[in-house]
Amino acid sequence: MLKLQKRNPILSIRFIAVLFCLLYLGHGHLFALERSEDKGKDSIKKIDLVIQYKTKKSIISRDKVFMVSGSIPVFNSQGRKMTLYSLPVPCKATVEYEPTAGGNPNAVKIVLRQKLSGAKTGWSAPKPE
Repeated sequence: MLKLQKRNPILSIRFIAVLFCLLYLGHGHLFALERSEDKGKDSIKKIDLVIQYKTKKSIISRDKVFMVSGSIPVFNSQGRKMTLYSLPVPCKATVEYEPTAGGNPNAVKIVLRQKLSGAKTGWSAPKPE
């Protein structure tokens, strides 16, 4: 006949604890990652404005200064990619940006909407007052 063996109760408790951690805490961690990814997408804002000046490190409108990197994607009104240097200013543009705490927001994408009269390519900066 088949003998039933007694199981060690401590081993069973350990097994249940490990199973609980994998099932319960593992899913909670995955859900937390999804929420943080969604939060990143929500933090990007979009604004239509007139870019008056641009430097290698920033674009300047009447009300805001946006920090830029050399690899920022810039598109013309037909959707073709262009460099920040060749963006004519002043111009009407849509800027996607990430707000920063207490500092200038970081521009992540610029789309040229309309070239304004007197617009020139190249770097420009506001004249000191």
